[in-house]
Amino acid sequence: MEQLQASIGCGKISQSGQQIRLDIFSPKDAKRIISLLRKHNFASLENQREFDLWQEAVEIILKNNKKAINVEKGKRGFVSTWANFDQRDLKRLFRIREEMRRYKKWKKSDYRWTNTLLARPY
Repeated sequence: MEQLQASIGCGKISQSGQQIRLDIFSPKDAKRIISLLRKHNFASLENQREFDLWQEAVEIILKNNKKAINVEKGKRGFVSTWANFDQRDLKRLFRIREEMRRYKKWKKSDYRWTNTLLARPY
């Protein structure tokens, strides 16, 4: 796993019991993984479709990812990541999430990455 991490140049290794995993948190790092995976064939059309959806989501996030630090006196924190998203792109992200439900066994709690106000169906 350490060799894999070194070869792609990103990720964090974590271990839980007998399971070891490489977690990728940054959309920029995900782009590296996408370029590596594009070179290979997938075992099934479902795996290919899931990869295509994930790749599209990463591209949308990178296109809209503009975190701005709030520097106004009297206000704290960061401007919401979702505040600057193009509404069509945001809607597409939610559609991608729903399309990926076919490939994943998600619970409602797995939608942590979205604000409840934004987690409405489109």
